[in-house]
Amino acid sequence: MHTQANLTNGNRRVDRPPGLPDGADGLVAEEAVALRLLSEQVAIPLDQLARFLNCPLERAVEVVQGLADAGCVRYRRFLVRDMPWFWLNGRGARLAGTGFVASAPDVAMLAHRRAINEVRLHLADRAPEGRWVCERTVYRQRDPEDHLPDAVFEIGGERHAIEAELSTKCNHEIRHIVAQHSNRYDAVLYFCGPCPYRLLKRVQAEGRWPKLVIRPLPEGKPC
Repeated sequence: MHTQANLTNGNRRVDRPPGLPDGADGLVAEEAVALRLLSEQVAIPLDQLARFLNCPLERAVEVVQGLADAGCVRYRRFLVRDMPWFWLNGRGARLAGTGFVASAPDVAMLAHRRAINEVRLHLADRAPEGRWVCERTVYRQRDPEDHLPDAVFEIGGERHAIEAELSTKCNHEIRHIVAQHSNRYDAVLYFCGPCPYRLLKRVQAEGRWPKLVIRPLPEGKPC
């Protein structure tokens, strides 16, 4: 139960956070990793959590059961055909060591949260040398007047703004966001569903924002 896993920092898997508060010493490595991931991403469904931990679904069930037994997580199956979602309660948030408060997921935002998780998993596979900076960390660092990206991806000395777009915003709003991100970041990466993909491609074709990169939203892989 207490064997340490070889886990890498930044993207899919992270080391067991050092200096966890009192009460966290009984957690196995994967449980501590899951705490940190849940704290950063706010909420993760079971299938994606298994992929973050690089383990079979059955092992992910054991991990979240251990966290539930330790009084660290809450969970719920919001949709009949979806996996159960997990998020931290107050105790879990304290033991995660990130300084982020506990936050229950907004049901209306579940699809967007799944999309952001999927982008993080995708970038971990494509560029494991990069570092994912979650939205909650970016919020602490940003200028209050700047639009908050869904995350920032640091790679090769550059900082890329990450946006997961499922619904179509108005032309003016999209252009305003792209302009702000272009001023602040080295690249602006939009991962889009079909409708916003077409809109962003039209914006990109104008040639006004050379930092803008458009990609289809990555599809999840089975566990």
